[in-house]
Amino acid sequence: GSGGIASTDSVLVVRDTAFETNASGRYAIHVFGPASTLSLSNNTFGGTGSWARQIGLAVGAMTGADFTLVPQPTLDAYVLARDYTVPLGRTMTVAAGTTIIPSPSAFVQGRLVTNGTAASPVTFRGSRWTLVFDGGTGELRGALLRDGGFNDPAVTVRNQGTLLLERSRVVNSNRIRTEASTLTLRNTAFLDGYRTALEITTGSTLAALHTTVARSADTAVVVQGGSTATLTNTIFAASPRGVNADAASVATLTNTL
Repeated sequence: GSGGIASTDSVLVVRDTAFETNASGRYAIHVFGPASTLSLSNNTFGGTGSWARQIGLAVGAMTGADFTLVPQPTLDAYVLARDYTVPLGRTMTVAAGTTIIPSPSAFVQGRLVTNGTAASPVTFRGSRWTLVFDGGTGELRGALLRDGGFNDPAVTVRNQGTLLLERSRVVNSNRIRTEASTLTLRNTAFLDGYRTALEITTGSTLAALHTTVARSADTAVVVQGGSTATLTNTIFAASPRGVNADAASVATLTNTL
């Protein structure tokens, strides 16, 4: 048909269904309201234009309880409306093989968990998208962060927020910036960044293990404002500078190339 399904503060269960949405600017499924829930199984998405193969989440959608986003055959992405926020006390979990498009910004005050794998990562992409952990917690395993940020950082962790990136890649993106927060990296690569890869500021802490930073356009890691960075088994390649720490900060590098 010309439009998809709009669900507001309702329980929506969709199984073994083919979507062929043809109206311009209409999502196959558009979810509104914190009381909404969405359960999907074995659905396919076709139709005209990328919107027809996407699911839209309006601001506040499904945030009345913890929820999980799952992949579907031929589903392009879940699109988060501008300033979509995971509130304090709520967890958004994203299953392997799922793609998320912040449009263009999303915030985490609660908890965001990704369970990607090498074969089926959880992908964040879009046009100059940004993700802000505003006192919230991120546990991003098996994530692929592509084309994030522009003038702003792709990812900001602030207000005592915490972020773990494990078995993940950040590609063709602006920096990850911390402000009075904690960033932990394990087996993570930063590739083809068009500015600094990591900016650790304002009393933040960075602990990085088995991290690669390659082809950054500027200094790979900046540590400033009384921050502490510990990098172990790190590779810096084809970047103008590896680490720059100001006089108020401490950077410790072990087994670094």
